[in-house]
Amino acid sequence: MTDVQAKRLMEMMDYAPLSYYLEVSLPLFESKKSSPIKLAEGDIIKLPMYKLEVRILDEDYGVIAQGDYGIYNDTPSILIESSQEKLKNSIDNQKYKKFRITLGKIKREELDHGKVITLHQDTRYDAILYRDDTVVAYAHLVQVDQKIALQIGEVK
Repeated sequence: MTDVQAKRLMEMMDYAPLSYYLEVSLPLFESKKSSPIKLAEGDIIKLPMYKLEVRILDEDYGVIAQGDYGIYNDTPSILIESSQEKLKNSIDNQKYKKFRITLGKIKREELDHGKVITLHQDTRYDAILYRDDTVVAYAHLVQVDQKIALQIGEVK
């Protein structure tokens, strides 16, 4: 293989998507490493929001778009509000634990403003709670005092 062919192949690989799906997540939140969080089945975690504003994440968990979660034609879906360049989530890993709440995945496609994309979710739970990329719990979306909340269904 000539150097030109090898270089062209490497360029093509840089543009090839690593995954067919993108992760849909709530904004990251953090907890001090010195204060452990204990979760039990049935616990309710109130989220500081009235509607589910979500982030579309790539393989490196960089935010590439934002949107709103909702039901469209009886199917959980994401309405794309804005696309943006890849941003890294900045949390000080020395002092804080990262928590990510994933609602599901969407197919990798153009993320144009106003586009509605079907969300693919776990059939038993609406959300998965991760701490530092490790599954901590599975949860259902509920509403408490007109705010969105998670009810823990299974703890890992």
